[in-house]
This record gives sequence, structure tokens and C-alpha cells, in this order.
Amino acid sequence: WTTLIGPAVIAAVISSIVTVIGFFITTRAAKAMHREKLDFDRELAKCKVAADIALTEKKLALDRALADLKRRTELAEQVLADFYKARDLFEAARSIYAFAGEGGSRTRDANETPDETQSRNGLYAPDERLSKHIDFFSELHARRYRFMALFGIDAGKPFGSLLQAHNQIALATSALLDPRRKLRDEVREKYESQIWNYVENDPIKQIVTQAVIDIETICRPVLETKAV
Repeated sequence: WTTLIGPAVIAAVISSIVTVIGFFITTRAAKAMHREKLDFDRELAKCKVAADIALTEKKLALDRALADLKRRTELAEQVLADFYKARDLFEAARSIYAFAGEGGSRTRDANETPDETQSRNGLYAPDERLSKHIDFFSELHARRYRFMALFGIDAGKPFGSLLQAHNQIALATSALLDPRRKLRDEVREKYESQIWNYVENDPIKQIVTQAVIDIETICRPVLETKAV
């Protein structure tokens, strides 16, 4: 009996030891796996946060780019259309033909004869025609600084050219209507070529046409980008 009990006890003790060791190893392995899982989950969360931040930043950048393109496109379309209209208004206003009653809004000289009144009214007609569209020209020039903010300082030059053409017509009209000024024939011809569009090398038409070309150079690429 003693002979049989001895090995059984030893086996039981060894089995217990093996069980304890196995439990210890299993517990350590489980803890290690749990730590690794926590570390992995933590890194995964960090990567997800970083990816979300990067995606958000890209979305914001894209939204800003689209909003900027929309602003540039809408303004370019409006300004280009305004320049086309301005070109037509200058052309129509400077027609050499004056209708009855045109030019009558000017301030008259008390000593004018009927013939002088008719002649001076005809001279004043182009400036009067443009003055009827003063609101349009004011709105066009009001867009100049916003246009420069989006397209650069040089983008304001075509606006300045239109203003130059308008001012030249006004100054020429004033000079021709001033009874105190005795103009030489060549000077009178120069002023008349500015208020009317009958000469071949029309100085005002050249200024306005170049202004339209310059504004097209700025606006067309933006509008074509929109179309694409």
C-alpha cells in the first residue's frame, strides 16, 4: 500500500505544480495579450483621430477653394458683362446724329441765339446720353476694388481706362461749350473727335476697346475653368 501511495502522491504534487505553473503562464499571457490589445486599440484610435483631422482639414481647404472659385467666377461674369454693356453705351452715346430735344438738359448761356442753342445742344448730347446711365457706371466702378482684391492690383487698370474715356468726353464737351474759350481749329477737331465717333482712328473707341480686351484676358480663364 505504501508502495502504491508514494508514486500517486508524487504524481499529484507534480500535477498541481504543473497546473499552477500553467495557470501562471496562462494568466501572464492573457495579461500580455490584453495589454497588446489595449495598445493596439489606443494606436488605432490615434490613427482614426489623425485621419479624421486630416480629412476635415482637406474638406475645409476644398470648401474654401470652391467658395473662392465661386466668388471669382460670379464677379468675373458680372464685370465682363458690364464692360460689354459699357462698350455699347459709349458707342451709342457718341453717335453723331442727335435727335430733337437732346442736349436740352445743359445749363444755357443767357445770351445764346437759337442757332447757338441748337449747335451747343448737339455738342452736349453725347455727354447727356452717358449721364443717363450714371447709376450703371457707378455700380461698375464700385466693383473695381473687390475685383482687385480677388484678381490683383493690375486688374483695376481696365476700370481706369473706362473712367479715362468718360472723363475725356466730359472735358471735351466742357471745352466746346465754354463761350469764353476761343479754340483753334485743330483743338476743336480734337475735342469733337472725342465726343463723336466719326473719325477713323477714334481715340475713345481705342481706349474702350483695349479696356474690354484687358478685362477679357483676366475673366475668360476663370469662366472657362467654371465650364470645365
